[in-house]
Amino acid sequence: MIKIKLLLLVASFSICACNKYLELKPDKTMVLPETEQDMQALLDNVNFMNAAESSLGEMAADNYYLTDNDWQSLDINDRELYIWGKDVFGTGWGSNYRTIMYANTVLETLEKNPSIDITARNRLRGSALFFRGNTLFQLAQLYMLPYDKQIAATAPGLPLKFTAAIDDPSVRSSMEKTYAQIEMDLREAAALLPKEKPLFPTRPGKAAAFAGLARLHLVMADFEQAERFADSSLMLHATLIDYNQVINSETPFAPFNEETIFYSRFSGGGTLSQSYRKVDTILYTMYADDDLRRILFFREQDGHVYFKGNYDGQNTSALFNGITSAEMLLTKAECLARKGKSSEAWNVLSELLRYRYSNNNFNGVMPIGATNVLNFVLNERRKELLFRGIRWIDLRRLNKEEDLATVLTRNVLGKEYIMLPNSSRYVFLIPDDVIQQSGMEQNVR
Repeated sequence: MIKIKLLLLVASFSICACNKYLELKPDKTMVLPETEQDMQALLDNVNFMNAAESSLGEMAADNYYLTDNDWQSLDINDRELYIWGKDVFGTGWGSNYRTIMYANTVLETLEKNPSIDITARNRLRGSALFFRGNTLFQLAQLYMLPYDKQIAATAPGLPLKFTAAIDDPSVRSSMEKTYAQIEMDLREAAALLPKEKPLFPTRPGKAAAFAGLARLHLVMADFEQAERFADSSLMLHATLIDYNQVINSETPFAPFNEETIFYSRFSGGGTLSQSYRKVDTILYTMYADDDLRRILFFREQDGHVYFKGNYDGQNTSALFNGITSAEMLLTKAECLARKGKSSEAWNVLSELLRYRYSNNNFNGVMPIGATNVLNFVLNERRKELLFRGIRWIDLRRLNKEEDLATVLTRNVLGKEYIMLPNSSRYVFLIPDDVIQQSGMEQNVR
């Protein structure tokens, strides 16, 4: 019976074209989840809950390049996306709001079923809130301006959905309200979810909620809170993979490995196909010869370098973009460096890097000066977290600081394209049909 209900639920929602999701009417005959098992099964739908995030940011970032032939073989939207064109409409809007709808479905079902025991209730409510907050965070990095406290009260935010009714009007909130809602969801999730590691990393635990809060406060430049939440996450899940023990192969990293705090992956993307994406030459030269990431993350072929370090265990465009203990160490190190605690930052960073260098022998010398330590940490962050969507998020936030801002360049068919720091092209257009049906304000790009 549970399977029948869930199949009906999926079928009912799947008929909604992703880009039209916010404005479509629900199926009045749809059978909704009722029991604890129903709700857990809904949250365990990996394709909808863990693999719906758009790869737009990664596709527009500077971790890779395309050859002219590769670029010409793409569809027009992906071509424009690669060169930061003006009329690039986002993908994944509908699938992300479907994730939010599923989370809201669980929250509403819990309200109607007071007999569910407190342990299960807390786990289910905490999980649903995490999925909603985490999804809103990902959407904010694509469809909103980079966070800026000075304009947060008036800058356009996201439509905030609190019910499973897909015929509710869609109205954009402010940046301030969007970020406040993300924090509320993740804080309550952290309070409700158990400390113990989940049975599967596709399910969020308390460590994942703390990590989500660390990500949130990092993009808000609240380094005190970001460090606090990164540390809280690490207290529950700090295991690292010793790259000396990893066998070099075409797919060196298994999915659900011990470093994964929360598993998610991109829904895929044309330019991120393994046959297309060539690793940026300057990025590749940042890895020392005794840095094991040089051989475990990359392979050389036909004069190009290709990325193979996907924590999803396969070489596809559906790249891992979840949360790891390594990311939390890098966040903690950055926050310490920004607070002038250079020695502490270096110690935290060294804790990670000894698992990344041959024979666990990282002999780096701490740079002189807080600025140089911070720059070293940020370089390691880029080297560790490439092709996970993090580079796009980091570009948006670091461009706010003149000394850390980056000018992006692409070369296609003999023409150079440039994206300046804080360009309006760091925000994608909401799908046009959503704008047409909802009347929401479109982004300026």
